[in-house]
Amino acid sequence: KKFNPDEKVIGKAKRSKSEVFRYVRNQGKVKRLKNLYHNKCQIVECGFTFEHNIHSKKEFYSEVHHYNPLKKQSDDDFGNMIVLCPNHHAEFDYSTKFIHRDGISIINQSGNDIGETIKFHKLHTLDMKNIESQLG
Repeated sequence: KKFNPDEKVIGKAKRSKSEVFRYVRNQGKVKRLKNLYHNKCQIVECGFTFEHNIHSKKEFYSEVHHYNPLKKQSDDDFGNMIVLCPNHHAEFDYSTKFIHRDGISIINQSGNDIGETIKFHKLHTLDMKNIESQLG
């Protein structure tokens, strides 16, 4: 069926109940890492964040990515976490971007430098074992 922007939807969306299994992350570590980077994307050329209201309090938004996925039984620790904007988080989740062995340059699936770099606070590093885990 063709997309028709004028098509009207009648009625509310249906709801269904489902059971989901997920990894329980250490939210204290996530919050401390977000604070360390002031909720800004670690990709130097980005630095994106936005302000939103939560419980009548203004906060900035960022996401923490486990570089070596938890589903691979990796560590839920600072050495496996980076702070990203939602777009960069999705690109790393879908394996379209990786951190080069130099620990700074961002490369694509072919291993080519794409002109982006990642910065790390002096109190935070990404363990080389996690970088290597994604480079096969």
